[in-house]
Amino acid sequence: MNTWIIGDLQGCADSFEALRQRIHFDSTRDAIYLVGDIVNRGPGSLRTLRWVYQHRQSTFTVLGNHDLHLLWCALGSGTPRGRDTILEILKAPDADELIAWVRQQPLVRQIHQAIIVHAGIHPTWTLQETLTRAEAAEHKLQSEDAGAFLDRMRKRTPANAEDAHLMESLNVLTRMRTLERSDLSLNLDYNGTLADLPEHLTPWFDVPSDHARPGQVFFGHWAALGFHVQTPYIALDSGCVWGNALTAWHLEKDNTVVQPAIDRPVEQTDGERASR
Repeated sequence: MNTWIIGDLQGCADSFEALRQRIHFDSTRDAIYLVGDIVNRGPGSLRTLRWVYQHRQSTFTVLGNHDLHLLWCALGSGTPRGRDTILEILKAPDADELIAWVRQQPLVRQIHQAIIVHAGIHPTWTLQETLTRAEAAEHKLQSEDAGAFLDRMRKRTPANAEDAHLMESLNVLTRMRTLERSDLSLNLDYNGTLADLPEHLTPWFDVPSDHARPGQVFFGHWAALGFHVQTPYIALDSGCVWGNALTAWHLEKDNTVVQPAIDRPVEQTDGERASR
């Protein structure tokens, strides 16, 4: 059996197919774990989501911020914007089935000694706190209040302290890149390179943690960071949707296979860069 952990797909169906061929993926023998953001911005969001759903016995994911955006548009008052490519999902005949499955996906997975999360784990959180926070947020996304909650989250208007706690958990797990050095609070604005990082910010994985991680922590979300290894943290978003590449990590061998992007390149705008 081969276990592969793959970076952000974001609807890059052709690149994903080419990568599966390159790693000789066999769904009867192997397993794929995705770091989230299955959909959006790439030209094949519906095809990508359908493939993952159809192969859900061997392909597993965590939720990313773009997956949450899909849920907001499906359950709340959100609408596709700019170069979003999720409208085809929302209009698909199997939309209800696909959305129901997305809602059931976790925010954190543990496999062997590895942890998989879309954006990261706050350095002040223990692993148990991380899992507890993730479970509470997952229950909210699966509840009848999910659409209204996502509306409140997007408007940054929590209804109560519980809402605020859940929103903080989701922002850390699906949107975090950097923290303020002064108090380790989230900064959700910066999405550039490490070389251009302002002095008042620090990458979340650079902050020494008093809480041991039981193994490798795989994450995506930060396309400008690219493939980056800083033991035990491994970043796998190599910017496929921006015309770069899709990266797969072979868990048993600790090596990578890289597939250059072959999907239609997505032109960046300032607004899109800010929401990556």
